Amino acid sequence: MKKLACLFLAAVMALALAACGSSPSSSQAPASGAGSTAGAGSSDVTIEYAVNFQIDDQVTVMQELVDAFKEQTGITVELTLNGTDYEATMKTRMASGDLPDLWNTHGWSVARYSEFLTPLNDQPWYQYVDESVKGTVQDSGGNIYILPICEGANGILYNAEVLQNNGIDPAALADMADFEAAMDKLAQAGITPMYLSNGGSQTNNGHLMDAWLPAFLTNASLDTNYGSQLLDGTFDWNDSKPAFDRMAEWWQKGYFNKDASTADRSTCFRALATGECAFMFYTNDGINACRDINLECSIGMLPMPSTVEGGLTTWGISEGNNSCIGIWKDTKYPEECKQFLAYLASPEVAKRVAEEIEGGIPALTNLEVEGYSVEAIRAGQKLYEGKVEYGSYFDQAYLPSGMFYVLQNSCAALFEGEGGTEKNIQNAIDLMQTNYTEMYGAA
Repeated sequence: MKKLACLFLAAVMALALAACGSSPSSSQAPASGAGSTAGAGSSDVTIEYAVNFQIDDQVTVMQELVDAFKEQTGITVELTLNGTDYEATMKTRMASGDLPDLWNTHGWSVARYSEFLTPLNDQPWYQYVDESVKGTVQDSGGNIYILPICEGANGILYNAEVLQNNGIDPAALADMADFEAAMDKLAQAGITPMYLSNGGSQTNNGHLMDAWLPAFLTNASLDTNYGSQLLDGTFDWNDSKPAFDRMAEWWQKGYFNKDASTADRSTCFRALATGECAFMFYTNDGINACRDINLECSIGMLPMPSTVEGGLTTWGISEGNNSCIGIWKDTKYPEECKQFLAYLASPEVAKRVAEEIEGGIPALTNLEVEGYSVEAIRAGQKLYEGKVEYGSYFDQAYLPSGMFYVLQNSCAALFEGEGGTEKNIQNAIDLMQTNYTEMYGAA
């Protein structure tokens, strides 16, 4: 395996070497007594924990953890799996008032779920919540409603070996022009630059849009910033046409896989892991997903390039998609739920969640994680130090709740049929406008 350090600047060589030398943790859940879960909760009860995991290994690890928790406390934690229907299922359950005892908030603990959740500032682990994530998970009164084990990151995953073999330095891709020059070079070498999935789960379409749109609409380097218009419901999505035009150009130039209309997310992970492509838009948990396919692959992460020469790149940060858990305010078992969160917050257990489920940056100051994905993200941040604008995911920061699926559908519309035509572009924009107007009005 070619080391990530072969590509990274000398200043971050140590970080990259550490990343490539790491492998997914094989540690087991702590033995009974490790990470105290003592509390007022009662044994012999069952609490429901709804998870949004879409990767089998994530489910396996969490099941091991809840089994160990039961051995310690006698409390059964029943996992509810909804896969790609998670968000829709949770909306239905909110509307009916029949919510699980605990659930993963997938970036929406304040904007969508706070009225249904229990404030947790009084929990012993609260003192360890990192300041970097508090701005994302606190409401206006300073309350937090989740145990945040990790922060999430959204950007561009890349195969370091593919870039190295083609003489591309990942540190030199800060401007769109430089990034496109690299894509041209890959295409000329017969390598598909970027993989995209419009078939099956379109999750990476949504992550592409979450990274892409702020570079054109809200980045601090832009002459015109549409952030306030997006927030007050007055934004005209025809003003986003340059963003869709540029994406259509990428399609026409062959930067995306030709089977994008039928490829699914697992196809993208496999292509990146095996070197069939160089890039893929996704969150940090895609790093582990690729290495589950090919442990020898070198996967790094970069921000979205600036659309302004010399401007700031954009990098989305969120509460961890798979590792932030809240408690229903009307649960019959509040003490048992708090006991479970205390168990998950213990460093031994939280370490497994961070390394094997989320693959993100620790959001607890007493949590030390040195896994592959964490080191890869830190190395990417070091590469672009001083050139990055960090912000919440675009849909969570600027769009009405539920528009992540609209981002997916809009991106898919851009590539339907022949793809990349003026009709495709307008269809994609119209989808955004119609849903934005309807959802903003209903918010």
